[in-house]
Amino acid sequence: MRLSTRLMAAMVALVVLTAGTVGLLGYRTIEAAVEPRVLAEIHAHVRMLALELEASVRGARADALAFRSAVAVHGIIRTTRAGGTDSGDGMTLQKWRDRLAQRFAAELAAKPNYEQFRIIGIADGGREVLRVDRSGPSRSIRVVPDAELQHKGDRDYFQRAVRLPPGELDVSDVELNQEHGVIETPHLPVLRAAAPLHADDGEPFGIVIINVELRSAFHEIRASAARRGARIFAVNARGDYLLHPDAGREFAFDLGGRSRLEDDFPRLAAALATAGSVEPHIVADRAGVLHGAAAVTVRLGQRTPVTLIETVPYVQITAATSAVRNSTLLAG
Repeated sequence: MRLSTRLMAAMVALVVLTAGTVGLLGYRTIEAAVEPRVLAEIHAHVRMLALELEASVRGARADALAFRSAVAVHGIIRTTRAGGTDSGDGMTLQKWRDRLAQRFAAELAAKPNYEQFRIIGIADGGREVLRVDRSGPSRSIRVVPDAELQHKGDRDYFQRAVRLPPGELDVSDVELNQEHGVIETPHLPVLRAAAPLHADDGEPFGIVIINVELRSAFHEIRASAARRGARIFAVNARGDYLLHPDAGREFAFDLGGRSRLEDDFPRLAAALATAGSVEPHIVADRAGVLHGAAAVTVRLGQRTPVTLIETVPYVQITAATSAVRNSTLLAG
C-alpha cells in the first residue's frame, strides 16, 4: 500500500474516531441534562393542575361563612323558633325561605362548580329546611319542593358541622354524592363546606352547606395530562384513588372496595405517607417499570388534603437521548 493511501486511511480513521468521541460525549451530556429537565416539567405541570384544583373550591369556604350571617338565614331561624312568623317584622317562614332561595339560585348561576346550597336543621332528624340545586331538566337550577326535602341527620358532615362553635367551618373529604341514601349515578365527586347556625341566644339550629362538584375539574385535569402523554392520579390522605387513568378504580372506598396508590407505586406511596411530599424523581411501579413522577399536595378549602401525581414512562423521557445514541452509533 502506498504511503499516501496509508495516510488517507489514517486520516479517515481519525475523523471517524473524533466524530464518534464527540457524539458519545454529546450523548452523555444530553443524557445528564434531559432527565432533570423533564422531571422539572412534570413537576411544574402537576403543580399548576393542583393549584387550579385548589382554586376551584376556594370560594366555597368564604361563601359558607358569609351565608352563616345572612339576614334571611337568621330570619329563617327566628321564624322557625317562633312557630312560623317573625315576631319582629311579621315576615313568615315561607317568605324568608323564598328570599334566601333567590340568593342561593343566583350563586349557583354565577358559580357553575357549585352543585347545591342547603339549610339543614337539627329538628326532625336533621331535615333539610331549604335546598336549591341543579336537579332540574338538563341540570337547570331548581328550588326543591318541601315534599322532596331529605333527612340528613345521620350523615357525618352534618354531625361534624353542627357541633362546631360559631364562626368555625367544616370541609369534608372528597367523596361521591348521595341522594336519599344512595350514591348518585353518574357518579358525582363532591366536596362540602358547612358552617354551623345558631340562634341569637346561642342555641344550635343547624348548618348551611355548599356542595362543590369536582367532576368537571377532574375531567380537565385528566385531559391536560393526556395531551402531554402523561398519566394523572389524585389521592386523598389515605391514598385512596379519587382520579385514576382507569375510572373503574376511582372512589373504591365509597363503592365497597379498596384501590390505593400503594397498589401501583408502593415506594412512592410510602414516601408520601412518611414525608408528606417528595421531590420529582424516577420511580418504579409494582411491576418494576420505571416512570418519571412528581407529586403535589394541596389542601382544598384549607382543610382537606388531596395529592396529584403525574407520571411519564421512563422510555418517553429517554426518547431524546436514544435518538442521540443511535446517531452516535451510526457515526461510529
